[in-house]
Amino acid sequence: RLVLEAGFPADRITRVNNAIDSEGLREQIAALPPEAAQALRLQYGLTVGHTGLFLGSMYRGKGLGLLLRSAARVHRHDPSFRLLMVGDGPARATAEHSARDMPFVHWLGALHGPEKAAAMAVSDFMALPGAVGLAIVDAFAAGLPLLTTEVVGHGPEIAYLDPGRNGDITRARARPYSQAMLDLMREPDRLVRWREQAAADGKQYTVQAMANRFGQGILDALTRTKS
Repeated sequence: RLVLEAGFPADRITRVNNAIDSEGLREQIAALPPEAAQALRLQYGLTVGHTGLFLGSMYRGKGLGLLLRSAARVHRHDPSFRLLMVGDGPARATAEHSARDMPFVHWLGALHGPEKAAAMAVSDFMALPGAVGLAIVDAFAAGLPLLTTEVVGHGPEIAYLDPGRNGDITRARARPYSQAMLDLMREPDRLVRWREQAAADGKQYTVQAMANRFGQGILDALTRTKS
C-alpha cells in the first residue's frame, strides 16, 4: 500500500510477505506432552482461555507500560487472568519489577526452542500493544490471535492482522486495550474461531512461500523486460 501511495505502478510490485522459519515452532508445540502443558499451567496458575502472552524484545517502543496498566485492569475484572512475559532487552527491568508487584504477571526471561514453544502452547492470545513485526508470524504459527494498538512503528507485517478475524487493534489506551482482552476471554467461541483463523493464516507466511513469491517477482520482471 505504501509503495502504491508513492506512485509506483501496481503491476511492478511483488508482495513477498516477509516471514521467518516457523515450522520448527509448530512441530515443538505439537510435540509438547499434555502433562508438560498441565504442569506449566499449574506452576503459573493458568486457566485455559484466560492467558495472555507478551513475546518479543523489551524496549520502549513495545508499549510495556501500556501492557502492564492494561493487564492490571483486566485482572481487576477477571482474577483468573494471567500474563506471561517472554523476552529481554533494555526495558526488561519494567517487566521484572511488575512481576514482583503483580502476582498475575510472570516474567519468564528470554526463552528459545522447546521452552518458548511451551510458553506459547499454554497461552491463548498474544498481547503486543507496541510495535509489531515478525512476532505476528510466531503468534499465528502457534494459533494465537494478536491484540495490538494503533501506534507508530509497526513493521509491514502488521498487514497480516485482520481485525475481527485473527486479532484486533485498538486505540493506544489502557481502557480500550484491556477491554479487548476481556471481551475475548469472555467469549470463548470467538476465541476459538480467532485461534483457528490465526493458525490457518499462519500457514501462508512461511519462508518457502516468501522465497517462491520473491522468485516469481524476478521472473515477472525479466519477462516484462523482454517484452
